[in-house]
Amino acid sequence: MDKPLNWGLLSTAKINQALIKPINASKRTRLLAVASRSNPPLMHTPGE
Repeated sequence: MDKPLNWGLLSTAKINQALIKPINASKRTRLLAVASRSNPPLMHTPGE
């Protein structure tokens, strides 16, 4: 298998709720980080 495509999301907007599960479900992608300028409540921890 080729190397996975690594993702880093530079937002905690609602669009991430639609992206995180498919990224984690794929064998070809890996979510490495989610970053934001503010400190909103944590919605999801990768690997859970």
